[in-house]
Amino acid sequence: MANPVEFEFQRSRGIVWVCDVAGSSSRLNNEDGVEHTEIFLPRLYWIAALAVEAAGGKFIKWTGDGFLAWFETALHREVHRTIRRCLDAVWHLTVLVNVTQLGLNPKRPFKIRQRHRLRTRRASDQDFA
Repeated sequence: MANPVEFEFQRSRGIVWVCDVAGSSSRLNNEDGVEHTEIFLPRLYWIAALAVEAAGGKFIKWTGDGFLAWFETALHREVHRTIRRCLDAVWHLTVLVNVTQLGLNPKRPFKIRQRHRLRTRRASDQDFA
């Protein structure tokens, strides 16, 4: 009989921030924009990870053209503070990308799409590793 992998469940509440680059697949499959896209994506990774960490969140996963971040809040009465920190990071990342294009001058400007939701989640420790 196989031994299952041991893990512990936990319950947490927080804000999930999901972000990606609009039209990244078409940019990567088009010879005209692929060079800028291949430079932009690593830059977005580094600046997004810094923005999330600076706002008190946890950078969970890089998806190749975006990311998933988690802003935990232990108590429901603190949700508004957590939301404020998350939205501040969203604002700063959006302005930075829109204004600077992360140091590039592409023919088509890069645009990022972002979503954020309050979630209560049951998960194993492995989900947040």
